[in-house]
Amino acid sequence: MTTTPPTKPTRGVPIQMDRVRHLRFSLKTLRELREEFGKDVLETGFEGDNVARLLWYGMKWEDDALTVEMIEEEVDLENLAEIMQAVVKASGGKARVAVADPADPTPPASEEVPDEDKAEIVAAFEDGLAAGDEIGAEKEAEEKEPTPV
Repeated sequence: MTTTPPTKPTRGVPIQMDRVRHLRFSLKTLRELREEFGKDVLETGFEGDNVARLLWYGMKWEDDALTVEMIEEEVDLENLAEIMQAVVKASGGKARVAVADPADPTPPASEEVPDEDKAEIVAAFEDGLAAGDEIGAEKEAEEKEPTPV
């Protein structure tokens, strides 16, 4: 009897690109997004060139070889709306993503979260970030502790 090697969990929102990929925003991913784009990144939104980086952060957990350039090649106007819906779903309705249409100078509207859900979403997001910060601080403290000889 042969055993199958363990695989990474198939969690996240499926997106059809070069193959089916899974978009997932873990606490680690949220921390990385916040470090690169700022504390309120999900509330303030992503535009233009940052969309590919957002997708990369959300999908790199599943494929170490995935690059931003690969995503830029795969995402086009045909699948962009579907992918943006997946981003909103994978972020629990928190992410705001807008892609400008060069033919229309009006800023695009992003999917809006109902007001009654915003406080709950922000609180959950901040709790997750705080937990991630605590874990990061503990890890830094462990790394700084001298090892006994």
